[in-house]
Amino acid sequence: MKSDLELLQQIYKVASALDLELCTVLNRGKSTMSGAEYEELMELMIEVEDYLEAKDL
Repeated sequence: MKSDLELLQQIYKVASALDLELCTVLNRGKSTMSGAEYEELMELMIEVEDYLEAKDL
């Protein structure tokens, strides 16, 4: 199981990537993130969700 710090780092990575993508879409009107990149980010968030559920948070 990952440490709390590792999970926080995952959340930060996901949030930063999605924020950058949102800014790109708003400024240029098109996406630059591939489906594979998005899927990787969502897998990280699923790990975080599983961790929080296991901790009853």
